[in-house]
Amino acid sequence: MALTIRDIAPADIARVHEIYCCYIGTEDVATFEEEPPTVEEMSIRSEEIRTADFPFLCAELSDVVVGYAYASPFKERSAYRFSCSNSIYCDPAFVGKGVGSALLSHLLTRLKGSGMKQVVAVVGTKDDNPGTHALHMKFGFAQVALLPKIGFKNDRWIDRLLTA
Repeated sequence: MALTIRDIAPADIARVHEIYCCYIGTEDVATFEEEPPTVEEMSIRSEEIRTADFPFLCAELSDVVVGYAYASPFKERSAYRFSCSNSIYCDPAFVGKGVGSALLSHLLTRLKGSGMKQVVAVVGTKDDNPGTHALHMKFGFAQVALLPKIGFKNDRWIDRLLTA
């Protein structure tokens, strides 16, 4: 698989939106967003991330974006300026095929190069989001807290793990 990891471009936003919407309105709980944002809202979000000097990357295969990852501030207070959080989404057809690993590897390298000292991820449990959980553990993230019943989606309470 000749996968290319690169910075996102404005022309990629519609595809990013399409991938993200795969995780909304289904039984999936990868995101706690329940209503799909518009393409314009996704564009605003990506611009805010890039304006804040955080990487927003996409994985491209045969000229098609098959996944994306970005970092964003962990918290707004200035003492947190060397910490961030990450998010990764892959086209469901490419889950488990190395796209997430390639994205996370590149993202962590970029963050380290920018002076980030801590990357935090709020991930699903082994039961409700095993792929994302395994991906982060593979890259050395460790559970630092269980956030029990932190979200309510699809008529059920959902736990999340805080990893770093």
